[in-house]
Amino acid sequence: MTQVSAAPLYEAKDLAFEVPDGWSDKSVIAFAPSGAGRKAAAPSFVVTREKIDGETLRTFAGRQLSQMAKGLKDFKLRVDRQVKVSDAEAVQYEFSWSAPSGTIFQQITMALHEGSVYLFTATAPIAQAAQVRELFDRILASVQLRGPTPPPKDVDPPQPDWWPKQRRR
Repeated sequence: MTQVSAAPLYEAKDLAFEVPDGWSDKSVIAFAPSGAGRKAAAPSFVVTREKIDGETLRTFAGRQLSQMAKGLKDFKLRVDRQVKVSDAEAVQYEFSWSAPSGTIFQQITMALHEGSVYLFTATAPIAQAAQVRELFDRILASVQLRGPTPPPKDVDPPQPDWWPKQRRR
């Protein structure tokens, strides 16, 4: 029997690799319109994930909101609501703040799923807020939160057809 490595495997659409024991996933997924280049004020949609230990979703979200309110110039909370993301309970905030490039609109949705909070952060110039809000909501409606990838198991290598049947498992 061939032993397959027991190290956790990170899998994404276009790559997979083993992750050292004791390391956690801190990946960032970011999307922006094609052709946006390095424009500071282009819309974007970013997904991150954080483990939540012993905190409720509302407590975690409130702490995040408090940090943003303290750290962002001219922070103004516009929306605070409960929503669902892929059947998971979620908290959604919409707010604006002042950046050197102008006033920024952000919609942050935090969904609790299997011990992690998924943070979906949508950002755009305030002048585009009405147009991109619908787009951001469509993206959120398409989210499918899934279970973790199971660790690899010991597997027998495939046997050729000519291999004696009694030796196959």
